[in-house]
Amino acid sequence: MDADGLERAADLLEDANAHLRDWLAHYQTKLTGRLCGQLEADFEVARKREDERFRQRQGEVSTLIEQSTLARLTREVVALAIKRRQGQLFDEAGQLAAIERSAEEKR
Repeated sequence: MDADGLERAADLLEDANAHLRDWLAHYQTKLTGRLCGQLEADFEVARKREDERFRQRQGEVSTLIEQSTLARLTREVVALAIKRRQGQLFDEAGQLAAIERSAEEKR
């Protein structure tokens, strides 16, 4: 190959490299935009899913707390009723009635 041919090949390669760099920069920008869009969409889906799971779990915890409170009140009512039958609760009849009303309200 002669010197003119080598110089022409070098010029063509330089032009090709410049076009390739421009194309890669454009492709990078376009791909980054698509990836950001997909990440935002995935984030919204995941956020909604986790919000729903949180609400469900919060409902479960509230139900468990309510059941626990009701069970405790029921045990207290039973214990006080037993003590009253045994004659140990002369002054606490009002307290027993209050606890029984509270248990009924919970039911």
